[in-house]
Amino acid sequence: MSYLASDGNIYQATHREQAGKGGAQILKINQNNEYDNSYVLNLDNALGVKDSYIETWKYAGNNTGYVIYSLLVNGTRTGGYIAKVDLQAKTATKISIPDDTNMNYGQYQGIAVLGDEVYIAATPLSTDGNIYIINSKTNVVTKGAKLVNKTGNRYIGAF
Repeated sequence: MSYLASDGNIYQATHREQAGKGGAQILKINQNNEYDNSYVLNLDNALGVKDSYIETWKYAGNNTGYVIYSLLVNGTRTGGYIAKVDLQAKTATKISIPDDTNMNYGQYQGIAVLGDEVYIAATPLSTDGNIYIINSKTNVVTKGAKLVNKTGNRYIGAF
Protein backbone atom coordinates (compact mmCIF):
# COMPACT_ATOMS: atom_id res chain seq x y z
CA MET A 1 0.00 0.00 0.00
CA SER A 2 2.39 2.62 -1.30
CA TYR A 3 1.61 5.84 -3.19
CA LEU A 4 3.63 8.53 -4.90
CA ALA A 5 2.55 11.86 -3.39
CA SER A 6 2.50 15.41 -4.73
CA ASP A 7 5.76 16.15 -2.91
CA GLY A 8 7.63 13.50 -4.95
CA ASN A 9 8.00 11.05 -2.05
CA ILE A 10 6.43 7.61 -1.70
CA TYR A 11 4.29 6.96 1.36
CA GLN A 12 3.76 3.41 2.60
CA ALA A 13 1.33 2.17 5.26
CA THR A 14 2.29 -0.51 7.75
CA HIS A 15 -0.53 -2.67 8.96
CA ARG A 16 0.35 -2.78 12.60
CA GLU A 17 2.99 -3.23 15.19
CA GLN A 18 2.70 -5.86 17.91
CA ALA A 19 -0.05 -5.15 20.43
CA GLY A 20 1.01 -2.37 22.76
CA LYS A 21 3.88 -1.31 20.48
CA GLY A 22 2.36 1.77 18.89
CA GLY A 23 -0.13 0.74 16.24
CA ALA A 24 -0.04 1.29 12.49
CA GLN A 25 2.13 3.86 10.76
CA ILE A 26 2.70 5.57 7.46
CA LEU A 27 6.35 5.73 6.43
CA LYS A 28 8.10 7.83 3.79
CA ILE A 29 10.46 6.67 1.05
CA ASN A 30 12.35 9.71 -0.18
CA GLN A 31 13.35 10.65 -3.72
CA ASN A 32 16.62 8.74 -3.30
CA ASN A 33 14.50 5.59 -2.89
CA GLU A 34 15.48 5.25 0.79
CA TYR A 35 13.34 5.18 3.90
CA ASP A 36 13.35 8.54 5.65
CA ASN A 37 13.89 7.40 9.24
CA SER A 38 13.04 10.88 10.54
CA TYR A 39 9.46 10.60 9.21
CA VAL A 40 6.74 8.61 10.94
CA LEU A 41 3.02 9.27 10.93
CA ASN A 42 1.83 7.09 13.81
CA LEU A 43 -1.92 6.53 13.63
CA ASP A 44 -2.27 5.81 17.36
CA ASN A 45 -0.62 9.10 18.27
CA ALA A 46 -2.38 11.11 15.57
CA LEU A 47 -5.86 9.87 16.54
CA GLY A 48 -5.41 9.27 20.26
CA VAL A 49 -6.25 5.56 19.94
CA LYS A 50 -4.43 2.35 20.88
CA ASP A 51 -3.35 -0.60 18.74
CA SER A 52 -4.62 0.64 15.38
CA TYR A 53 -4.42 -1.60 12.32
CA ILE A 54 -4.54 -0.07 8.83
CA GLU A 55 -6.83 -2.24 6.73
CA THR A 56 -6.17 -0.16 3.61
CA TRP A 57 -5.52 3.41 2.55
CA LYS A 58 -5.61 5.57 -0.55
CA TYR A 59 -3.71 8.68 -1.52
CA ALA A 60 -6.19 11.42 -2.49
CA GLY A 61 -3.87 14.20 -3.71
CA ASN A 62 -2.54 17.37 -2.12
CA ASN A 63 -0.49 15.33 0.39
CA THR A 64 -3.61 13.81 1.98
CA GLY A 65 -4.89 10.27 2.15
CA TYR A 66 -7.75 8.26 3.62
CA VAL A 67 -7.10 5.38 5.97
CA ILE A 68 -9.52 2.62 6.91
CA TYR A 69 -8.45 1.17 10.24
CA SER A 70 -9.58 -1.14 13.00
CA LEU A 71 -8.53 -1.34 16.64
CA LEU A 72 -7.29 -4.30 18.65
CA VAL A 73 -9.57 -4.70 21.67
CA ASN A 74 -9.09 -7.67 24.01
CA GLY A 75 -7.09 -9.49 21.32
CA THR A 76 -9.67 -8.99 18.54
CA ARG A 77 -9.64 -6.45 15.71
CA THR A 78 -12.86 -4.49 15.99
CA GLY A 79 -14.63 -1.72 14.14
CA GLY A 80 -14.01 -0.12 10.81
CA TYR A 81 -13.07 3.50 11.07
CA ILE A 82 -12.06 6.10 8.49
CA ALA A 83 -9.49 8.84 8.97
CA LYS A 84 -8.13 11.57 6.76
CA VAL A 85 -4.35 11.85 7.07
CA ASP A 86 -2.22 14.89 6.33
CA LEU A 87 1.13 13.49 5.24
CA GLN A 88 3.03 16.75 5.71
CA ALA A 89 1.64 17.67 9.13
CA LYS A 90 1.65 13.99 10.24
CA THR A 91 -1.88 14.34 11.59
CA ALA A 92 -5.10 12.39 11.24
CA THR A 93 -8.75 13.26 11.69
CA LYS A 94 -11.46 10.65 12.20
CA ILE A 95 -14.32 10.78 9.69
CA SER A 96 -17.59 9.68 11.28
CA ILE A 97 -19.99 7.40 9.47
CA PRO A 98 -22.92 5.42 10.92
CA ASP A 99 -22.19 1.98 12.39
CA ASP A 100 -18.40 2.35 12.26
CA THR A 101 -18.04 0.28 15.45
CA ASN A 102 -19.80 -2.61 13.64
CA MET A 103 -17.83 -2.43 10.38
CA ASN A 104 -15.36 -5.08 9.34
CA TYR A 105 -13.12 -4.07 6.44
CA GLY A 106 -11.11 -7.29 6.27
CA GLN A 107 -10.03 -7.88 2.65
CA TYR A 108 -11.13 -4.36 1.68
CA GLN A 109 -9.63 -3.54 -1.70
CA GLY A 110 -10.93 -0.32 -3.10
CA ILE A 111 -11.22 3.27 -2.00
CA ALA A 112 -11.98 5.25 -5.15
CA VAL A 113 -10.84 8.83 -5.74
CA LEU A 114 -12.20 11.03 -8.52
CA GLY A 115 -11.19 14.67 -8.37
CA ASP A 116 -11.92 15.95 -4.87
CA GLU A 117 -14.33 13.10 -4.08
CA VAL A 118 -13.36 9.96 -2.13
CA TYR A 119 -15.75 6.98 -2.36
CA ILE A 120 -15.89 4.34 0.37
CA ALA A 121 -18.34 1.43 0.44
CA ALA A 122 -19.41 0.78 4.03
CA THR A 123 -21.60 -2.13 5.11
CA PRO A 124 -21.48 -4.06 8.35
CA LEU A 125 -21.35 -7.84 7.83
CA SER A 126 -24.75 -9.12 6.63
CA THR A 127 -26.30 -5.63 6.79
CA ASP A 128 -27.22 -3.06 4.15
CA GLY A 129 -25.02 0.01 3.99
CA ASN A 130 -24.04 2.84 1.70
CA ILE A 131 -21.29 4.33 -0.36
CA TYR A 132 -20.00 7.40 1.46
CA ILE A 133 -18.58 10.28 -0.55
CA ILE A 134 -16.08 12.49 1.23
CA ASN A 135 -15.01 15.79 -0.28
CA SER A 136 -11.25 15.89 0.35
CA LYS A 137 -11.17 19.70 0.40
CA THR A 138 -14.24 20.51 2.50
CA ASN A 139 -14.42 17.22 4.51
CA VAL A 140 -18.19 17.10 3.89
CA VAL A 141 -19.48 13.50 4.01
CA THR A 142 -22.44 12.61 1.80
CA LYS A 143 -24.40 9.37 2.03
CA GLY A 144 -24.47 7.92 -1.48
CA ALA A 145 -26.03 4.86 -3.06
CA LYS A 146 -27.59 2.21 -0.84
CA LEU A 147 -25.79 -1.12 -0.86
CA VAL A 148 -28.06 -4.15 -0.37
CA ASN A 149 -26.28 -6.95 1.45
CA LYS A 150 -26.88 -10.64 2.08
CA THR A 151 -26.23 -12.81 5.11
CA GLY A 152 -22.51 -13.38 5.59
CA ASN A 153 -21.46 -10.80 2.99
CA ARG A 154 -19.81 -7.40 3.02
CA TYR A 155 -18.67 -5.05 0.29
CA ILE A 156 -14.91 -4.85 -0.26
CA GLY A 157 -14.60 -1.62 -2.16
CA ALA A 158 -15.80 1.04 -4.53
CA PHE A 159 -14.25 0.92 -7.99
